[in-house]
Amino acid sequence: MYLGLDIGRQYVKMVSVDKTKEGFKVLDAGARLVTEPNSAFDPEKNERHHRGKAVKELLKKEGFNPKRVKNIVTGINGSSASIKQIT
Repeated sequence: MYLGLDIGRQYVKMVSVDKTKEGFKVLDAGARLVTEPNSAFDPEKNERHHRGKAVKELLKKEGFNPKRVKNIVTGINGSSASIKQIT
């Protein structure tokens, strides 16, 4: 199983796919607001712990089992983001 995780300013989005003979099959997808649903979006007040909490809650809500993941691809927004491949 492969996991795609997009950590944006307002939403955290995920998709899990599995490789089949015909190509790839989408197993699950979901999104979660980084801020609380009843609060206004303010990018200046979104801190790291808000994004981490949103990722955790999204994976829990989708019933995702991290032990089944072979590869993960992430996307993080921002002009100061850097790229690093971790094996």
